[in-house]
Amino acid sequence: MNGSLGLVVTVATDGELCLGFEGDLHTFSPAEAREQVELAYAISVHKSQGSQFKRVAVVVGKSRILDHALIYTALTRGVEQVVFVGDRDAFQVAVQSAPLVRQRCVAFSI
Repeated sequence: MNGSLGLVVTVATDGELCLGFEGDLHTFSPAEAREQVELAYAISVHKSQGSQFKRVAVVVGKSRILDHALIYTALTRGVEQVVFVGDRDAFQVAVQSAPLVRQRCVAFSI
């Protein structure tokens, strides 16, 4: 499925891939893998929502979307270890500030 996260379980000598998706194993021929599988060595915090990983490294830098909620979401993706790397000041500002959602100004008119 588009956007699904899986793990390469085995690679056969003929190039056939066996991938695990949420406990189900799927086999792809080399041609199918070239068309349908895209390797990802890093994903966004938003993409990781709903998933957990043994170890997580989070790159932190100044950004208009960096806030308390994003840091919390990143932190809760890791099961055993989470490491934040990058701009310490940006991290502290994000953790200490109110979530950006509280700063939104929304008005409805009927």
